[in-house]
Amino acid sequence: MAVSVLENGATFTYELSDDQRQRLVEVLGELAAAERYEGRRHAICQLPFAIGLVDDEEPECEMPVAREWVRSEDRANDQAKI
Repeated sequence: MAVSVLENGATFTYELSDDQRQRLVEVLGELAAAERYEGRRHAICQLPFAIGLVDDEEPECEMPVAREWVRSEDRANDQAKI
């Protein structure tokens, strides 16, 4: 499903004018800057490069902090202690 969405989105972007593409890149940059969750912020920042909107080098985006996986049962127990 995700691949299909990305492929359709990439196809759509090829039909945009240069000005429209540039504006889309700007809007995605604004969205990334406003996103409070670092994983999503990184994904949005990388999207223009990933779908071919920009031909430059891969953008410098802050990598999300790697987090340790916690079982849902343990999370629930930790929340109950608070």
